[in-house]
Amino acid sequence: MIRRDSSAPWSRPTLTGLALFGAVLTGYLTIVKLTGGTAACPTEGCETVLNSSYGEIAGLPLSLFGLGAYLLVAVLALLPQGLSDEVDQRWQERTWTALFWLTTAMMAFSGYLIFVLTTDLQVLCLYCIASAALSLGLWLTTLLGKHWEDWGKLSFDGIIVTLLVSFAAIAINGTSPGLAADGTSNVPNNDGYRGAAIATVSAPDNIALAQHLKASGAKMYGAYWCSHCHDQKSLFGAEALAELPYVECDAKGINAQPDQCKAAKVDGYPTWVIENQTISGTQELADLAEASGYTGSKNFSSAS
Repeated sequence: MIRRDSSAPWSRPTLTGLALFGAVLTGYLTIVKLTGGTAACPTEGCETVLNSSYGEIAGLPLSLFGLGAYLLVAVLALLPQGLSDEVDQRWQERTWTALFWLTTAMMAFSGYLIFVLTTDLQVLCLYCIASAALSLGLWLTTLLGKHWEDWGKLSFDGIIVTLLVSFAAIAINGTSPGLAADGTSNVPNNDGYRGAAIATVSAPDNIALAQHLKASGAKMYGAYWCSHCHDQKSLFGAEALAELPYVECDAKGINAQPDQCKAAKVDGYPTWVIENQTISGTQELADLAEASGYTGSKNFSSAS
């Protein structure tokens, strides 16, 4: 006997609509991240999250993984449509189970990110809140849009998925709020947030270049939470940082000088100003040497 689908007629269309909306949202953020653009957002929190260590996983934009998750929800919601009756009925139950696991995982990860926003980054990111609301909507639609026969098993599955996602999120981004991407403490001291420690060792020419940039009046504008700023500092190495003409733009960072950043009209991090030329993004040391007229030895390197 073929069992009929026990879901409400509105459930799959609602899941599809919410998922496609989420795909558009995360797709836009992915394009902004990959192209180095600035997201349209009434608060600075959106840029803070996009450029922080929390905005990437394995060097890829976090929004790209969100895009994949939303598209997968849409596929699972639409999958049984157009199949033969017998095949369709078998896939109804399979896709509902997969949808519950997936939307539970999405809601758990969104909850973790909201926790990070309020405890670590301490910013307001409207895109993050919208994505969290969409994830919650997808989970509630999955939960309420179908007649589940075994609520005990469903609850157990939900707890297991939530725990796995939580452990994975902590493993990727650190063991607790206040940890930087490399696991070093990012808890503020009396002067402000330190940001992630630089683990690379400076070659002598790296230090010489940093000294030249400082002497020439060049400036590197950045923020303690900015992953690309961390990459730039890592190219110079730990020893060269003492000479690097770095300006902290976030008021919560150590020796912050946000007024200088506003005066320089900095709209992204890192931003270099060299010889009245504005250069955006992480730069190779050879390119910085050329832009600043550095004529010394150029055997630049850094090692961990």
